[in-house]
Amino acid sequence: MSNIERFVVLSVVLMIGIIGCGRLPGPSGPGPTIGQIPAQEVSTGVELRLDLSSFVDNPNEEALSWQVLSGPGSIEGEDTYVGLFNQIGSVDVSVRVVNQDGKSADADFKVVALHAYLAIVQNGHGLEVLDGGSGMISPIDVGGNLPLVYREIMPDGSLIYERMGGSGIDLFHYDHNESRRIGQGLGLNTVYDNHTPSGQVFFEEGTASETGLYLWNPDGESTTRVASRPSMHNRNAFFSPPDVVYFEFGNNGQADINFWRIGIGEPATAFSSDHSEEIKAVLPDGGVVFSTKGLGGEDELLYYRMGYGVFTVGGDLPASVQGQDMTYVSISSQGLVVFETGTTSRDLWVWNAPGLTTSEVAATSADERYEAMTSDDLIVYSVTTAPGNNDLKLYNYSVGASTDIGASAANEVFELTLSDSDVIYAVETATDRSLYRFDVATSTVDAIAESVGESHATVAVLTNDRLVYTRDGVSGGVLTWNPATGTSVQVGGPDATFAGQGPNGGFLMHVVAFGQTDLALWDGASGQVVTIAQTPQDEHFEAAFANGAVIYSVVVSPKTTTDLFQWRDGTTTRMTDGSASHSVVRVLLGGF
Repeated sequence: MSNIERFVVLSVVLMIGIIGCGRLPGPSGPGPTIGQIPAQEVSTGVELRLDLSSFVDNPNEEALSWQVLSGPGSIEGEDTYVGLFNQIGSVDVSVRVVNQDGKSADADFKVVALHAYLAIVQNGHGLEVLDGGSGMISPIDVGGNLPLVYREIMPDGSLIYERMGGSGIDLFHYDHNESRRIGQGLGLNTVYDNHTPSGQVFFEEGTASETGLYLWNPDGESTTRVASRPSMHNRNAFFSPPDVVYFEFGNNGQADINFWRIGIGEPATAFSSDHSEEIKAVLPDGGVVFSTKGLGGEDELLYYRMGYGVFTVGGDLPASVQGQDMTYVSISSQGLVVFETGTTSRDLWVWNAPGLTTSEVAATSADERYEAMTSDDLIVYSVTTAPGNNDLKLYNYSVGASTDIGASAANEVFELTLSDSDVIYAVETATDRSLYRFDVATSTVDAIAESVGESHATVAVLTNDRLVYTRDGVSGGVLTWNPATGTSVQVGGPDATFAGQGPNGGFLMHVVAFGQTDLALWDGASGQVVTIAQTPQDEHFEAAFANGAVIYSVVVSPKTTTDLFQWRDGTTTRMTDGSASHSVVRVLLGGF
């Protein structure tokens, strides 16, 4: 036996002695590797769960263990990352995977936490952000003695608000934790006007006698003058994609229509006259509809499109019709302009900009007036057949014809439309008021609520098309009607009133009991009434979010100012306890 052979045998014997009689390990292979983990987007207050095993290459198929090296969160089970992010913004997370041989690999990934449930809170003169996901309230601006007024939410989730001062109005842009002033200030009135889809802000700045129009870009905080002339006002910016803004220019009650291609040259005049023009709408083709006066002093509607010129809305109608007052009422999703002609007795028309053609909706000796447009661009209108007696009709532009919704000796009154374009209306008589649904697909009528001697009225339609209505009379109260089943149930008595839409397809009610107001939820999933708040104080509904959070306000003795509370899944949390009254100004995200 050679020396080399003796060395190998001795080494094997020593190794067996060390490890006992277990199996000899095989040759150690490569360790695990982690591929790129993409950035994760999560809503504040909503748990992120991420299966990390899908990103690992484990060639030896060994058991792996994970750990979080840095950042929030932990590992649950064998390979699931779990994290809860209550603060808006992005966070870096580092994780490590280790196999049985102790070989490891590290990886980083970014978690972007965004508001999904967001509302604006008025705190005295100040403004705050209420996050209905995390249940947190963060200050925007304290305001002090100067009231703050919320104006708009931008496409990226930032906010625009104004500070009302004695020497002028200041304008601010709030981006999560930072407020930036827009405009010069310096005692001028700087007010919000409009914004582009990319988040650039049109604002007006000046005095009571002179106002310029400007464009502020949050990236770099640059300001561009759109239009400014001595003793003139420039206002009411209407953005037309991709890069045109229409606005009104003038003074002393006389405004012309100007336009400007963003970043290109100076503004130009679209239309000018001795009368005052007012922008009504921008159409999908990039044109703009505005009002002015005709040759005879009648109200007139005109249309301007850059590169095409000015045209009269309804210009193909007889002169006798064009000489009447024209009133803009709406545009369809396809850009059809709906307008009325006449004064005491009106007619109804639809104008198509690309063809410069007008279609008659209703033009008889009766008084026909626009009521609403459905989700399918069907026009609901009323026809006065006699004093106190209206019929309802539905006009379909694609077939050029109308259908009767309700035409009887009683008075038909439009109430609202559902998401499928069905129409809810009431029939009024001297003794009662009944509710009906007109089914557009079948042109049939279904009774929702009809009782002799009782009066029914809609108060809301929920996002699931469930109707909420009230009934007066012997069996009065709050009821809800399900369009899918065609059935109604009473959910509150005469002492209950609708407060707002709530989670689970339900709604909130204020219930008066023993001289004070409580708050209750009718749960659409269970069909049961759940008490939200029942205290000796009055509870007032403020907001509700799709994640189940309900916000309400109450004065807690001995204080005399209102504070906010959050109810969610049966648990109530106090959100504020300040010296000023708190109330929800507007739900921005995650509401109904």
